[in-house]
Amino acid sequence: MSLKQENVDFSGVEKIKKLNMNSKLKIVLYGFGVFAVYIVFLIVLRLVSGNAPEDAEIFGMFSRNDFLLGLIVAVVLTFSYVRKKKM
Repeated sequence: MSLKQENVDFSGVEKIKKLNMNSKLKIVLYGFGVFAVYIVFLIVLRLVSGNAPEDAEIFGMFSRNDFLLGLIVAVVLTFSYVRKKKM
């Protein structure tokens, strides 16, 4: 009795794993992009208005509250984007 050895191609499984990683990376990059747009928008408004916070700790332009608010906005918008994308 002879058993035939079959070559099994697992490349489809690897492609699925890479696709999932790429999708997670896209979500993280989306969050960073939202945060970057917030920071740029904040810088432009501060430069145009001439007002800078007195307690500016980060680069002399941002307070800790500005930074935390930017992170919250990025997380909420990224979460909203992911939920909308799954629909």
